[in-house]
Amino acid sequence: MQFVGLAIAPQLRQCYKGAKIMITHCNSISYGSLASPLGTIYVALDGEKVIALSFTSGNQERFLRELGARTSQSVRHSDAAVRPIVTELLEYFKGKRKEFSFSCDLSGHTDFQQRVLNAAASIPFGQTRTYRWLAERAKSPDAFRAAGQVMAHNPVPIIIPCHRVIGSSGGLCGFAGGLRAFDLKRKLLEIEGVNLS
Repeated sequence: MQFVGLAIAPQLRQCYKGAKIMITHCNSISYGSLASPLGTIYVALDGEKVIALSFTSGNQERFLRELGARTSQSVRHSDAAVRPIVTELLEYFKGKRKEFSFSCDLSGHTDFQQRVLNAAASIPFGQTRTYRWLAERAKSPDAFRAAGQVMAHNPVPIIIPCHRVIGSSGGLCGFAGGLRAFDLKRKLLEIEGVNLS
């Protein structure tokens, strides 16, 4: 799966070819939530692309504030719009899904950030890689600390599996959100059959 940032999303280009009512639709981001074994998860879509996923805050107001800081588009609650990705996430938590069919919009990220996020997206279910591997894969072998910062600010965790990136010692490190986040990372790896004892 490859995630590519676009200067102008294809669905937005299509809007300009059609009626004005479609422009309004394309300028709207849909979001919803799901109850997961890790707590409430919020997810946002811009058309067919996932643009945000948050499971560390568990706070709708905070999620919307962070989302609003990243986009000028209007945001609307729509469980129907996010139902397909919610279904895939629930299947993942039950161990029935190893890959997601949704792509992610990484526009707004630098080339380096996009390369790091794409490298993380290539890590197979149930496997781990180091931050050094991530930097090498992103064609910046000495930038493993910078790659770690990209992972700490991953806009779509789980779908871009930053939890599969571990320290060179084989332990958990570099996960945003403090101790609770390390616990979340460990639980996600356990869902995938990875035990870091």
